[in-house]
Amino acid sequence: MNQQQTYNINNGRTLREDGSFINIADAYRRFESGNIAQVTTGIDFVAVMDGDVYTGAATAPLTAGQTVKTVMTTPTDKDIIFMPVLLQGLVGALTVVLYEGSSGVSGGTTLPPTNRNRNSTKVSGATVTAGATVTTNGTIIGMFTVLASTQPSQALPSTAPLILKRNTTYTISITNTASTANAFVSELTYIEY
Repeated sequence: MNQQQTYNINNGRTLREDGSFINIADAYRRFESGNIAQVTTGIDFVAVMDGDVYTGAATAPLTAGQTVKTVMTTPTDKDIIFMPVLLQGLVGALTVVLYEGSSGVSGGTTLPPTNRNRNSTKVSGATVTAGATVTTNGTIIGMFTVLASTQPSQALPSTAPLILKRNTTYTISITNTASTANAFVSELTYIEY
């Protein structure tokens, strides 16, 4: 058996070392090599089975004009494929901005990422902190507005996953642009390889 992964651009399948085929798995390799013709936002089932998919959730009340920040620091030894954030504003519009290279992070509550494979013993190397104070936001790499809804809206990145830099701090800033009190519920999901 050939012990390397082989990607076939014609059928979108990847042969893993163990001989199994995957359709979306190891998507970051396709992004890196430029061999992906269409970006999908679906979660790779094999990545879930392998214990490589994690979710963190946050919710908070917001006064008119208030901003809250969730910070993620990526591990030094693994790649993170950051999937679109599911976000719901309960009353009015929310503006969401994703920053890269944030610094001066303090406070907040650590959100232990949940492994989507409840049988896996793998633990994420990323740290996620909700309600943090951030001195320097960094560079804007995405922005999105979410209108009030009874259903979650897909937010950052708006249509496609992002491969995040290693050992880098990212901030998701959520601002209540409504003139009244609001609240939000967010779920961020990522694949860690």
